[in-house]
Amino acid sequence: MSTNSDNGLDISTSRGFARWLADTGVSIAVSTDTAGKLLLVGLDGHGEVSVFERAFDRTGGLCFDQGGLLIATRYQIWRLENVLTDGPTADGYDALYVPQAGWVTGAVQAHDIAATPDGNILFANTMFSCVAAASAQYSFAPVWRPPFIDALVAEQRCYLNGLAVSGDQPVFVTMAAETEARRGWKQSIIGGGAVYDVETSIPVIGGLTLPASPRLYSDRLWMLESGSGYFGVVDPANGRFEKAILCPGFVRGLAFHENFAVTSTSRQFAGQDISGMPVEENLQRSRAEPRCALVVLDLQQGVLAHWMRIEGQVSEIQDVAILPGVRRPAAIGLDGEEIQRILSIAPEQPR
Repeated sequence: MSTNSDNGLDISTSRGFARWLADTGVSIAVSTDTAGKLLLVGLDGHGEVSVFERAFDRTGGLCFDQGGLLIATRYQIWRLENVLTDGPTADGYDALYVPQAGWVTGAVQAHDIAATPDGNILFANTMFSCVAAASAQYSFAPVWRPPFIDALVAEQRCYLNGLAVSGDQPVFVTMAAETEARRGWKQSIIGGGAVYDVETSIPVIGGLTLPASPRLYSDRLWMLESGSGYFGVVDPANGRFEKAILCPGFVRGLAFHENFAVTSTSRQFAGQDISGMPVEENLQRSRAEPRCALVVLDLQQGVLAHWMRIEGQVSEIQDVAILPGVRRPAAIGLDGEEIQRILSIAPEQPR
């Protein structure tokens, strides 16, 4: 299926993508980095793919939590709550995500976000090379930093971008290089990346090219190696990254549902094309071209099962989140009059 949307996006999908959304009962949220878009992918009343767009000021990490959606922007983290409680709208939207709370972090380049059961919001603070928590009093509260980072300074030293959480605690992080030099990671992109165990502050695997999006799922540590285009599993015991599926581009963002994983691919990274990275050679060997797309990976079969290609104004995708039980989501942005008029009122308390 291929459609030209009113928002300048050219959307095409594999034949089974819409059916997969219908069968699993999920929709997908997508952040597009410098393009500043939140895309919400679901199904319309005819079973066709629906893509709803809202503009935010540079979109980063995403996280679905207790019916709400967390999204990092240029200098804030917003919590969007679903305010639809009385059934779908006339247009068939069954979720409407509205900004209800926010934290001003400053320009910290928040990548992976995780909401913990104790109410904290943890995120990979890429600019300050640490794991941080959102704070009502401060720009952020430092939680952990690699042992080689001697100070919290805005120097983007190691490009710490990935965060895996278990319960209330961060457990694994990914970084592009083990360096304390200002933007030193740019000198060690090829093979300089590592995964660190937060509890021990010891690397469990090195030699990676731009690792990202570590996730604990089904008692395994999954991860993306963005610079090679591979999705796979990390074995902390033997320090190996077991490559499972090659994806068509620079791969970022990872979410799971049942026996599937959803990730994204991009033609660019930080505004530059992927030439010179291992992913370029891997795709050439597979006779494939880089795409800006969502991809659905079948964990049982070990294959790329479905895809949704995004062309037009978007060349990079930053993160993805799965919205379970939502068929056709929409959202309200921070601009315009809609956010002034849409109110959600808590029940009155007995006197």
